[in-house]
Amino acid sequence: HAMAQIFKLFDKDQSGYLDEMEIKQIVKEMGIPDYERDGYKGFIKRNTRQVDDDASGEVEFEEFKKLLQSLVTCKIDRTYRQYILSQGRSFKKERAANAGKKTMDRKPILRNAASGILKPMS
Repeated sequence: HAMAQIFKLFDKDQSGYLDEMEIKQIVKEMGIPDYERDGYKGFIKRNTRQVDDDASGEVEFEEFKKLLQSLVTCKIDRTYRQYILSQGRSFKKERAANAGKKTMDRKPILRNAASGILKPMS
């Protein structure tokens, strides 16, 4: 499966899940701008929270497939910048509220896979 190969490509440490740094690499290679200028921290946290079905704080393969779809949507949605900036304000408030708490915090191949997600199913 192409998706499994892509997952393995970005799972640099072969842990079986993607961590924040590995997801950041995907986001950067997709060319999604860091609108919040926080090193993608808020963006990654929001997107992984949406797909992390088992609330492990880690993105396993099945969750990765949903994450990739979400990232493709972010890339092509013209209103996404405004949405991200409004969500960023909420994230900053949440981060300030959690300030003393401990929290868990391939270019052509990825683009081809992402474009395949957008093709209508026949």
